[in-house]
Amino acid sequence: MATALVITTYQKVLLEMVFEDNKLVEAHNISTNDILGNIYSASVTNVIPSIGAAFLDAGLGDTLYYNIADFSGRELYARHGKQNHPCVGDTMLIQVSREAMQKKKASCSSNLSLTGKYLVVNRSNAIGISKSITDSSKRDELKSFAENLDTYLSCKEKFGAGIIFRTSCQSADTEAIKEETIKLLCELDAIISRGLHEVPKKCLYSKTDGSASYINYIRNFIAKHRDEVLRVHTDIESVRDGIRSMPELADELFEFHYEKFQELDLIFKVDTQIQKVLQRKIYLKSGGSIVIDQTEALTAIDVNSGQFTKGANAEKHYLKTHMEAAEEIARVLRLRNLSGMILIDFINMKNKESEKTLISHLKTCISKDPVKTIFVDLTGLGLAEMTRQKIEKPLNELFYEKTSGKND
Repeated sequence: MATALVITTYQKVLLEMVFEDNKLVEAHNISTNDILGNIYSASVTNVIPSIGAAFLDAGLGDTLYYNIADFSGRELYARHGKQNHPCVGDTMLIQVSREAMQKKKASCSSNLSLTGKYLVVNRSNAIGISKSITDSSKRDELKSFAENLDTYLSCKEKFGAGIIFRTSCQSADTEAIKEETIKLLCELDAIISRGLHEVPKKCLYSKTDGSASYINYIRNFIAKHRDEVLRVHTDIESVRDGIRSMPELADELFEFHYEKFQELDLIFKVDTQIQKVLQRKIYLKSGGSIVIDQTEALTAIDVNSGQFTKGANAEKHYLKTHMEAAEEIARVLRLRNLSGMILIDFINMKNKESEKTLISHLKTCISKDPVKTIFVDLTGLGLAEMTRQKIEKPLNELFYEKTSGKND
C-alpha cells in the first residue's frame, strides 16, 4: 500500500491529509491556533457537582471543561484549598484533551503527557508496551530498560512518571530510545516544576515546541509508517523549507515532493475527495449508498441497497452491499472525525451467518482507526451501535458554510 501525506491550505484551513493508494483516509486541521495537547496552569472558576463538572480559565478566551469523575487525588496544584477535590480559586496544571466542538467547550485533563517518536511519558506511575510488539524478549527488554533507568526512577518518585513504549520501538536503536526517554522525562519534569510555581493562565507547554505545527505531524507520520516508502507532498514554500531542515529526511524510505496545488489536485483529487466525503449521501460501487445525519446527540447512518432484490440472490446482494458499506463507513468516520454515539441501520438480513460475517468485517475495518472506536452491539431493533472517542472537531465544522445546503 502506497501512503502519502499532503500538507496544503484548503478553503483557508491548513490541512494535513493522509492518502492510502491515493484515497483520502484522514484529514486534520493543523492551523497555528490548535491548542490540543497544550499544557497550562489554569484557575478553577466554577464547580457544578450536579453535572460532575468544573470549569477552568487558562487564558484562552473561553473556559475549559474538566470532568470531576476523572479526579484521582493525584492532581497537581500551584494553589489549592483544604478540600480533597478541585475548588473555585485553585490553580491546576492541566492539558487540553479535546477541542471545542459545536456548542461544547474544549476539555482538559490533569493526566499530563508528552508524546515522542518511540514513547509517551505521563503520570500513570506504570510502564506500558504497545500490544503490536508481540516479541516477548523485546517486551522484557523494554520493561527492564525502564526499570533500571535512573532518570525514570527519579521522575517516578517526584511526580509518578509512567512510560508507554510505542510500536516504533520494535525496530528502533536502543540508544535512540534511551535518548528520547531521558529527553521527554526531563521535559515533563521541568514543565511540572515550573507549573507548580506559576501564576494562572500561563501556557507551560505547546505541542509545536516553537516549531511549525506540521513538523510534529510529519514526525508522527514517519513513526507510524516506519517500514513503508513514505511520500510527503506540499505546495507551501514555508512548509517545504521546514521539511528540508528535518534530520529524519535522511531516511532512504522517505520521499519529498514540492509542487503547485494544481499538480497536487491532479494526483490526489483533493477538492473532489473532500467534497464527496462531506456529502450527506455517499454512493457505493455496488449500487447502494449510505446516508449520514449528524445531530448533537448522535450520528445516524442508513445503508440502502440501491435496488429491489428478492429471492435467493437477495441475501448475497445485501451482504455484498453491507461489506462495502462497512469499509466506507469506517473510512468516513475516520476522515470526517465523527465521534460520540454512532448508530448504523443496515438492511435486514435473515441469515445469521451473514450477519456474523458483516459484524466481524465491521470490527476489522474500525480496528484500523487510530482513534479509539468500539463496536458495542446490535440493539433490539437491529441497529449497529458504536462509539468513537471525541478528540478533534468534525471535518464538516471547518467547512460548514461551504458545504451546508449542498448535500442532497
